[in-house]
Amino acid sequence: MADARTFNVPSVDHGYKFLYLPLRRRLPIDQLRSRLRQLNSVYNHDPLDPLNLRNPDYDDWNEASRTITARGLFLCRILHALDYLKGPVKQSVASFFANKGYIDCGDFPELFSVKKTSYYCSLNGLPF
Repeated sequence: MADARTFNVPSVDHGYKFLYLPLRRRLPIDQLRSRLRQLNSVYNHDPLDPLNLRNPDYDDWNEASRTITARGLFLCRILHALDYLKGPVKQSVASFFANKGYIDCGDFPELFSVKKTSYYCSLNGLPF
């Protein structure tokens, strides 16, 4: 079975799905799983929608400013979540967000590391 996985082409998003779960505190894993089972998926949620800004400070802002602020806050949430992930999981989740257009690969190159092959290392004079 593991050999077959080696030759399969991975899906674009590696099967990850973005899910927003509003929590006020940390929960034990069994309670978290039971809450996830009770949730209904919202398929038409737009995280960049300026209507998501519920802070009264943003009420008198125009639509363009609210949209920019919503995008900036969502980007901060993504980067904060990625800080908790390690290694290949972090890279695949970051690729998922990049494919969705939420983050730009050029802005955060440290999230998208390049494998240094022997050919790459020999061109740059780096040890293997």
